[in-house]
This record gives sequence, C-alpha cells and structure tokens, in this order.
Amino acid sequence: MAVTRVPRPEPDLYWHPQTPSPDLPPTLVLLAHDHKKAQLVDLAICYRDVLARHQLITTATTGRLLSGMVGLQTTDLSSGLDGNDEEIADCVGLPSVAAVIFLLDPFTRRAHEPRIEPVLSACSLYDVPLATNLSSAGAILNLLAMLEAAGSTSGVRISEK
Repeated sequence: MAVTRVPRPEPDLYWHPQTPSPDLPPTLVLLAHDHKKAQLVDLAICYRDVLARHQLITTATTGRLLSGMVGLQTTDLSSGLDGNDEEIADCVGLPSVAAVIFLLDPFTRRAHEPRIEPVLSACSLYDVPLATNLSSAGAILNLLAMLEAAGSTSGVRISEK
C-alpha cells in the first residue's frame, strides 16, 4: 500500500482567529442528552451567576428547562429531530463562543438527541474548549468565573493567547 502525503492546509484555511465585539458577553453552548438534562440543570443552578453573564445557546428542550427552572435567558435552536446537529456545530464557530458544555450519556443515545461528532469536530477546528462531563464543565465555569473576577473575559475565548 502506497502512502501519499496530503499537503497540510495553510493555517488560515482551518483556523480563523476571531475577535468578538467587546460590547457582547461571551457565548456558551449548553447541550445535554436526555438522561443528563437534570445534571445540566443542577450545574446551572450552582453556576447561575456565571451563566447569567453569558449569552447561552441551547436546544429548545434544554432552553425551556434552563429558563423555567433556573431563570436563565437562552437562545434556542431546533431540537434533535429537526436535524440541528450541523446548526449547533455552526454556532461553535461563532467568534463569541467561549466554550461548549455537552453532557453526554455514554450508555443511552436516542435518535432525536444531538450527535457529538459534529460538535467535537467544530470544537477542534475552532479551538473551543469542550466539556462532556460535570467535572470538565465545572472546570470551565470556574475558569470563566476567575477570568471575570480578573476583568478579562469581555469577548475573549478561553483559548486565546
């Protein structure tokens, strides 16, 4: 079997350093499989003050839960049955997205739930932190809280240098 080298793309073809507007708060994408939605609500209750200072993008069901049970304002995308996997992945590339929290159920995935692959690819492509469990989600939210306390989160991605 012959191995052919694939030319490496120029950095600007896959990495787009983006400078969000300093007037807009950073955005967080919050997703959860059905069996993890209760954990996401619990996480949101614990970190309500941090989350309230961010724009939140969620699916419709998750948005209703966060709005009704925690009192957070969210921008809701269509639910999984409506094929929102790519729509969610597109949101990850927005300049204002600081991180993605996607609580996965490793045992039971239903057809209507968002798939991780498009989101994972987008996070890798745009260098956006991705939390898939409560420990990593807490780490990201704690970091955001510390950055806010230091006064340095206005429109900055966590991964920017």
